[in-house]
Amino acid sequence: MNFCIVTPCLNAERYIERTMHSVIKQTALSAGDGSIFLEYIICDGGSTDATLAIAERIAHDFSSMVDSISIRVHSESDSGMYDAIAKGFQRAAVADIYAYVNAGDYYAPHALEILDEVFSISCVEFVTGFDVVYNEQEHMVSCRLPYGYSRRLIDKGFYGGLLPHIQQESTFWSASLHKRIDFDRLRRFKLAGDAYLWSVFSQHANLYVVSAWLAGFTIHVGQLSQIRAESYREEHLSICRRPRFLDFLLAARFLMANYLPDAIKVALSSHLIAYDHSSGEYRVRGDR
Repeated sequence: MNFCIVTPCLNAERYIERTMHSVIKQTALSAGDGSIFLEYIICDGGSTDATLAIAERIAHDFSSMVDSISIRVHSESDSGMYDAIAKGFQRAAVADIYAYVNAGDYYAPHALEILDEVFSISCVEFVTGFDVVYNEQEHMVSCRLPYGYSRRLIDKGFYGGLLPHIQQESTFWSASLHKRIDFDRLRRFKLAGDAYLWSVFSQHANLYVVSAWLAGFTIHVGQLSQIRAESYREEHLSICRRPRFLDFLLAARFLMANYLPDAIKVALSSHLIAYDHSSGEYRVRGDR
C-alpha cells in the first residue's frame, strides 16, 4: 500500500529528528517485499532555529538510501498547524492511507506494516490504535486500549469532553475518506482540526480500534494543547451537533466501559480488530 504522512513543524529542533526517524524507518522495518511505499512531507512554517536544516539533512540522507520512500521538505509561512497540514496533503500524490504526526510525537516500529494488513480488510477505512502517551525522555508512561468509538458520539462532540480524546497520532484513514476533506475549511482551524476530520470521516465510516501500538502523544511542558485546552474545546463544539439526553446515556455507557479490563473490552467492543494467534492475522472481532 502507498502511505502519505505529513508532519507540520515550527521551531521544533529538539523534536523533529525523533519524529522523522520514526516515520522514515517504517519502510526499512517492513517485511521487505516492496508492499509499502511511503510519501513523507514535512511542512515547516518558517522556523528560525535549526529545524529546517535538520529536516533537510535527514531527508537527503534517507532519500539516497531507501527506494521505497519519497521525502519532501517545504518551508514557508502559514496561518497555523492545520494550514500547514492542508498544504502538505494538497501537495501529495495519490495514496491509499493518510495520516499526520506532529514534531515530537512518533510512530511505533512496524506501525505501517500492521496498518498494511489491517487496511486490507474490506470493511476498514478508518483506524486508530492503543492510546499511548510518552514523556520527554521518550518513555511510554501510559498505554490504554480504547473500548471503541461511537459515530453518534463523535458527531455530538463527546470525545475530548466527557469521553477520552480520539488519539490523533494513532489515527489513519483511507483514500476514499481523504477525498471528503474540505481543505479550505481545515486550514481555518487553529486547534481542533483533528476533531473536524473525525467528524467528516465518521459520517461515512466506522472508526475501528486495532489492538496494537501504532503511535503516541508526547507531553511537553507548556505545549499548546495544555495552555489552550478550553479554546480547543470551544472550537471543537462549534463543529458538532447538539447532544440529546439519550446521547448522554450512551456516553455514560462508553465511559464506564473504558474502565473494563482489556480482555472484556475485546469481548464486548464493536469494530475492534485484534491479532488472532491461531491464524497469525489481524481480524475484526466485533461488527455489531
